[in-house]
Amino acid sequence: MAAIMADVLQVFLLSPLSTFSVMVWIAALVLHALSPRLEARGAKPRLVARESDFSRFLAASVPAFSHAYAPPPWASHPTVQSVLAATVLRRASDVPFFRTHLQLRDRGLVALDWAGSSPSHPADAPQEQPQIIVLVLPDLGRDCSSVGDTCRAILGRGMRPVVLGQRGHGGVPLTTPRLQSYGDPTDLRQAIRFLRTHYGRCRVCVLGFGSGADLLLAYLGDTGSSSGLLAAVAVSPLYEPEKLLHDSPWPLELLRRRALQRIVEDHSGILARSADVDGALQATSWKELEQKVLWPACGVVTSHQYWERNAPLRDADDMATPLLCISSSDDPVVPTWALPMDVFQSDPQLLLLLTEKGGHCGFIGGFGGTSPTSSCLPRSWADGVALDFISATLDFTNRDRHRRKCATR
Repeated sequence: MAAIMADVLQVFLLSPLSTFSVMVWIAALVLHALSPRLEARGAKPRLVARESDFSRFLAASVPAFSHAYAPPPWASHPTVQSVLAATVLRRASDVPFFRTHLQLRDRGLVALDWAGSSPSHPADAPQEQPQIIVLVLPDLGRDCSSVGDTCRAILGRGMRPVVLGQRGHGGVPLTTPRLQSYGDPTDLRQAIRFLRTHYGRCRVCVLGFGSGADLLLAYLGDTGSSSGLLAAVAVSPLYEPEKLLHDSPWPLELLRRRALQRIVEDHSGILARSADVDGALQATSWKELEQKVLWPACGVVTSHQYWERNAPLRDADDMATPLLCISSSDDPVVPTWALPMDVFQSDPQLLLLLTEKGGHCGFIGGFGGTSPTSSCLPRSWADGVALDFISATLDFTNRDRHRRKCATR
C-alpha cells in the first residue's frame, strides 16, 4: 500500500507540469481573477543588519527595503508558495541555453549553462563598464530551465546569467563515483575561478535558491575575503540543514528526497562503486538517503561527522562578501528559530531581509513573468530584490573606489 501511495504522489508532484502542479496553477489563476474582490495584505520586510554606510546606502537604494511585500491573496498560504516554487515558479522553457562543460581537478564534470547567447559574449563587454556575470545556483535536482524566468530577468538588467549544473544533476554526466556533498563548495570554487580567469573584465555575482543558497553560504565562509565575488544573494537558505532536512513538512520532504533518488537512479552504475544504490532507492527518509549515498562520499559514518564538514555556516565568521539573505517568517522548512540573527547583526556586509510571508523559495508577486509567453505564470518578487541588491552593491563599490582615489590625490 505504501509503495502504491508513493507512486501516486510521484505522478502528482514530481513532474514540473504534473497533474497536481497544473491543478494548483489553475486554482491560482481562478483566485487571481477574483483577487480584485480580495484584499492583499502585506507588511514591510524587516532588515536585520549592523548599522553602517553600506546598510544605509542599500536602504535608500533598494525599494524592497522600505516598501511592503504583499503577496496576492491566493498566494498568502506558505504551502501554496512553496509548492509553486518547487514546480512552476521561475520556470521557462523558451529561454535558450548554451551548455559548456568544465572538467574539475578530480576529472568530474559540472555544466555552465549560459542563457541568451553563447558564452563568448561576456568577454566583449566595454572596458569602461565591466559586465556582471550572475552565476545561478538552483535548488536540489533542478536544471537551468527551472530558473529560466530568473535568467530572463537578469538579461533584462543588462547582466549575463549562467546556471551551474552540479555533477550528475540536470543531465550533467557523472564521471566520478560520487555526488557532491550538500555543503561542499569545492566544485563551486573551481567554477567561479574559471569565470574570473576567462572573463577577467567581468564582475561575478552569485544567486542561490534553497540548497543552492546553502552551498553559496558554505563557499563564502570557506573563501572569506578571497571569494572573488562582487555580491551574493541567498534566497531561502536552510542555514542549519543538519537540523531541518530530516523534519521538512510533506510534500516538500518528498520532493527533495525523490529529486536525489532520481539522480541516484540515473547514475546507478557508477555510484554503485561507492554507494548503496538499492538502499538509496528504497529509502523513505532524507536521513536514510543521506546515509546510503552522501556519507560514503565523505568517508564518514555518522550524521555528526557529515555535517561537521558540510554545515553551510561552519565558517560564517570568515564571510567577507556583501551578502543578502531573503527569508520568510512563514517558511514551512525554516522556522524563525533557525535564522542566525547574530551573524547578520555582527558583520556590516551581511544582511537579512525577513518577510512576513513568502514560503520556501516562493515570494510570489502575482502573475506575469518576464516575457509575454509567461504572462500566465507566477513571478517572484525576490528575484527583483536580488538584482536590485546586486546593482546597488556595484554602485556603492564604485562610489567607494572613487572616494579612495580622490583621497590619494
